[in-house]
Amino acid sequence: MKPILTSRVLIASMVLVLTLSGPGASRGSAADLWRSHIEAGNVAYAAGDLPGAERAFKASLKLAEADPDALSAVAMTLNNLGLVRVEQLRFGDAVALFRRASMIVKAQSGPSSPELARILDNEATALQKTGDTGRAEPLFRQALDIQTVE
Repeated sequence: MKPILTSRVLIASMVLVLTLSGPGASRGSAADLWRSHIEAGNVAYAAGDLPGAERAFKASLKLAEADPDALSAVAMTLNNLGLVRVEQLRFGDAVALFRRASMIVKAQSGPSSPELARILDNEATALQKTGDTGRAEPLFRQALDIQTVE
């Protein structure tokens, strides 16, 4: 497993856990269970257990999607699952997951969100791996523009 991908997953999940546990966050068994699945997915991903990571992230996605107030959780879980899809060489699936995640983050946090930059970079990387540099380049530029403004 590439260290940078592991770092991206861990960073994305840490941001999300902080978001969910911050002021106004819903507290309860569903959020705790969601966190458990995310953590299990991160551990499996870091260990190179892609099927285990996929199962855990799918379980966390199901929980997040059931809560209308958990759009941030949905977005970050989609991003993590997208990273698994990249490692599985399922680039089309990864792009679709990243695209959905970016739409949620853009609607929730605006077009200059650092989380959006990470997701756009992930989507662009997946596109680049398919050889689709024409679609990847504008996403890389957009992610860079966001990071430069930070």
